[in-house]
Amino acid sequence: MIPDPSTMLYLGIGSLVGLISGMFGVGGGFLLVPLLNSTGMPMHLALGTTLFAISLGGFTGAYKHLQEGNVHVGAAPVFGLSAIVGAQVGSYLACLASEHVLKVALGVACSAMALRMAFDGEIEEKNEIRDNTAIASLTGFGVGAFSGFTGSGGGVLFVPVMASILNFPTMLAVGTSSVIVPISALAGVAQYWMEGYVNFWAALAVVVGMLMSSYVGAELSNKIGGEKVKRAFSVVLAIVGAKMTLNGLLLT
Repeated sequence: MIPDPSTMLYLGIGSLVGLISGMFGVGGGFLLVPLLNSTGMPMHLALGTTLFAISLGGFTGAYKHLQEGNVHVGAAPVFGLSAIVGAQVGSYLACLASEHVLKVALGVACSAMALRMAFDGEIEEKNEIRDNTAIASLTGFGVGAFSGFTGSGGGVLFVPVMASILNFPTMLAVGTSSVIVPISALAGVAQYWMEGYVNFWAALAVVVGMLMSSYVGAELSNKIGGEKVKRAFSVVLAIVGAKMTLNGLLLT
């Protein structure tokens, strides 16, 4: 039996995103949405499918971090509940937005992430964790809304806030974020699903591809040297962001 060409295409896209995610330690949403859109998939469908793929693929990492004790069990529910509400608001607004608005928003987000990756330094580890429900709630809502609107996981924002403002150790921030992101993404998917903006089989093929290649990416990162390649990737991401922004501005 010959595989469906579209399935093989999505499997290939997932493998590429998984490889890059593993190499640079970034979520795949920022790349996955433009790649799906470049195949002719409309932006709304690309956003919903990406969020669904993030939710499906994220629970494996979350389970591993839970097992290893890298999750702040007190803060996670606060971040998570507010992120769920935010993701639903963000996805609702995205479903109402036009194609060009979504492209510009994602392009700006890609460019901002590229800048953060290019100039990101080591986060200083601090001794005492701050328990601040207000900051956790506001951050969860804001990142959830951002995730729902742009199709990104949100981990790239959760981790620095947890580490820099709430004094989470880096691994605790990463682990706690890994639990929140798939739940938040799944909440955002609900609105896209109701509007018919989720391609289930494409998302499944993407996840399989990501799982196949992410480990290889992590191994390559260790051999090549993560920081140098990470900065090189930030240039690629900036180009993707500029292209998406320009396409959105020129879209009629």
